[in-house]
Amino acid sequence: SFPSCQDQLLEFKKIVKQFSLDERDDVWAITCFLISPQFRNRGMAYTLLEGVLKNIKTRGAKKVLAFPKVGQGLDELSLWNGPLSMYIRAGFFVSQDDPHRPVLMMNLKNNSE
Repeated sequence: SFPSCQDQLLEFKKIVKQFSLDERDDVWAITCFLISPQFRNRGMAYTLLEGVLKNIKTRGAKKVLAFPKVGQGLDELSLWNGPLSMYIRAGFFVSQDDPHRPVLMMNLKNNSE
């Protein structure tokens, strides 16, 4: 089964506390990508990520965070945060390293459209 929205909210709150992240209106977070199995491995999550980044920039976001899980033996359901490689390809960088869940960041104010 897929993680519920409530599960994701609790996980996000845990991550904010764990990494001492600022909760500011201009810092947004991407917490999940739930892609139906028949559409996986086709670039759908990356396409959605591009759209989300454009949208949140118009809403005043200056930075966006992501929290992919990393490590050996992760199955598809463990990657509901999106894979690390997708975020790196989009221009995110590691702002806080962690062996299981690094905090990635992208500065939107300096990106050109």
